[in-house]
Amino acid sequence: MKKLSLIPVIALLLLAGINQASAQNKESKKQAALNELVNSRHYTFMAVNATPLGGSTKELTTLYTLQLKGDTLDSNLPYYGRAYVGSLTLEKSPLDFRTSDFGYQATKGKKGGWDIVITPKKGTDAREMRLSVSADGYATLEVLNNNRDPISFYGHMQ
Repeated sequence: MKKLSLIPVIALLLLAGINQASAQNKESKKQAALNELVNSRHYTFMAVNATPLGGSTKELTTLYTLQLKGDTLDSNLPYYGRAYVGSLTLEKSPLDFRTSDFGYQATKGKKGGWDIVITPKKGTDAREMRLSVSADGYATLEVLNNNRDPISFYGHMQ
């Protein structure tokens, strides 16, 4: 009788091991895809919400992105917050720009994520953009500006 009661226990242990191996395999595939995106310098950060300094989080209902296409940085992000110097144009966001003149540094972060620092040189008020990416592809983008309060975005990589 004892041998018969051990069979379900052994079967459960085997199934748990298979499920864990399958989960680790999916995780490693996701990790490899993220590594390939960051190393290729061809990816898109899709913003879901924005949090200005000292303000409440705003859910974004329109598609806002930060795209890196090799040597071109294309930012289409909104700005909420205080400006210390007035803008001559009120038509577009100060974070809506395209440039090929920027610095880029990507370093492996904790637990398989990435820490990316982008420093636009000309044509924008953005001084530094820090992208912290988790191993699952979720990311936080912090934007430091020259003449405005900082703002952060939460979203995912694609």
